Amino acid sequence: MIDVRDRCGRLVGLLCLTIVTATAAATPGTPGADAAIRRAAEELGEAIRVARQPLPAGQRAALSAVIMKVTGDKAQWRQAKTGSWRAAKADDVLQPGATMRTGPRSTIALRVGQNTTALLDPRTRAVLPEIVQEGDTLRTILLVNRGRADVKIDQVGLTNDASIVTPSATLAVRGTGFAVRYGAFDGTEVMAARTNEMFAIELEYYLSRFVYALSGAAISSDRHPHPVLAALFPTVGPPPFVTLFLEDPDRPETSVEPVVRFIVEELIRGESRSFVFDDMDVVPPQCLDGALVLEFGERLIEQFGLEDGALTNEILALQQSIDEICQRSDDPVADILAQVTAFCAEHTPDTDLCVATFRGVSVP
Repeated sequence: MIDVRDRCGRLVGLLCLTIVTATAAATPGTPGADAAIRRAAEELGEAIRVARQPLPAGQRAALSAVIMKVTGDKAQWRQAKTGSWRAAKADDVLQPGATMRTGPRSTIALRVGQNTTALLDPRTRAVLPEIVQEGDTLRTILLVNRGRADVKIDQVGLTNDASIVTPSATLAVRGTGFAVRYGAFDGTEVMAARTNEMFAIELEYYLSRFVYALSGAAISSDRHPHPVLAALFPTVGPPPFVTLFLEDPDRPETSVEPVVRFIVEELIRGESRSFVFDDMDVVPPQCLDGALVLEFGERLIEQFGLEDGALTNEILALQQSIDEICQRSDDPVADILAQVTAFCAEHTPDTDLCVATFRGVSVP
């Protein structure tokens, strides 16, 4: 295992990446490989910069969405209202107007246009009525008919105009993120977005696709024969932290760029195969993303067949206790686990299963 924490500092959310490799050191590149990689990276970076330029006044261009990750076997989408449903899978490219639905234990994570990442929970139905660039504005609409969607909006140098619409509310997002949940009885609820989980999905997806784009096989007169790559750069933009390596390889290194550069180069050489957040023993995810505790409550309701709304006050009290632990404890992991164990013993019939559920939610 190669630990790159000393090379990259602390990433967003105080998390740092460890690269799992087959060997302890990178295999030297073949002659000319580094130069070819750099040329390909510069071309891809240029494609991204061109895509993020303002359009002439009055001109508009439809953008796309790409599915980055699917969990479970009950995730589907269709392009038209009367079209056939198809099983969702990574690399599926969706055009404006597409509808998505997820069943129990199934999720969809997708990148929408140049600036948006969305994560659809189980039992969610959502539509993408509009993904478009108009002049210097990126306009995105996500309609959530039921269930929960987490949305993160990146600043990419253009004006953000994103709206999350439910049957009872319209919420504007200019350059941040949140989660929205809609149900027939509770209406529209707004909560914290699981930004760390989306961060991990983005990183794994885009860097693995960069390997294809930057590999020797893809370096030819036709740089992007893969249809997904063709969509990724002109109409579906990678998150800014991923493109630092591509946009200007000679720029002064930031705290993020060294790890991105390192991962890309390792992947191209065939060394790295997976990404692991290894700071669970330093900074618990609950101290970074309060929505994890809310998700834990939802899982308990499903796990033990409880009525919707059960344990609401108890979960909120648990969240408050964890917040206090994060602020004052010298060993937050142990203290949080002890707090959760006590909670499970008091409020559920199976303490071990309850704690295991908590761990399942907590590990990215």
